[in-house]
Amino acid sequence: MDCEKFALEYVQTDKALSVEALAHAKSCPDCAELLALNFMIVGSRIEPDAELDRLILDGVKPKQTIQAPSWQRHLPKVLYAAAAALLLLLAVTALLNKPTAIMQIAQTENIVNETVIAQSETIEADLEALWYLNLKETDAELEGLEERLFLYANLP
Repeated sequence: MDCEKFALEYVQTDKALSVEALAHAKSCPDCAELLALNFMIVGSRIEPDAELDRLILDGVKPKQTIQAPSWQRHLPKVLYAAAAALLLLLAVTALLNKPTAIMQIAQTENIVNETVIAQSETIEADLEALWYLNLKETDAELEGLEERLFLYANLP
C-alpha cells in the first residue's frame, strides 16, 4: 500500500483501519504521524475543521508536475498538421505527375514493340533464306542422285 491509498482509506473509513493500512503506517513515518494526530484528536474529542483535513491531505498528495508552456503543449498538434499537409502535397504532386509517367511507359512500350517487330521480321527473313538454301541443296542432291541412278542404269 502507498501513502495515497492509506490517506484515502483514512479519510473514508469511520471504523478501524485495515491490516494493510496499519502495516503501512508502521513502516511510513508520515502516515504514522497522521495516525498519531488522529489518536490525539479522538482522544481529546476535538473535531477537526475542514481546513485541517485539507492541509493533511495536501501533505499526503504527490506534488503536481509543472505544466509545460502552451507552445510545448500545442507542438504535437502542429507537427501532426504539418505531416498531414506534407502527405496531401505529395499525393497531389503524384496525381499531377501521373499522366507523364503513363506517357513514358507508353513510349517505352512502343519502342519495345517496334524492336520486337523488327527482330521478328529479321528472323522471318532469315528463316525464308534458310528454307530457300535448304531447298536448293536438296535439289542439288536429288539431281546428283538422279545422275548416278541414270549412270548405274545405263552401265554396260
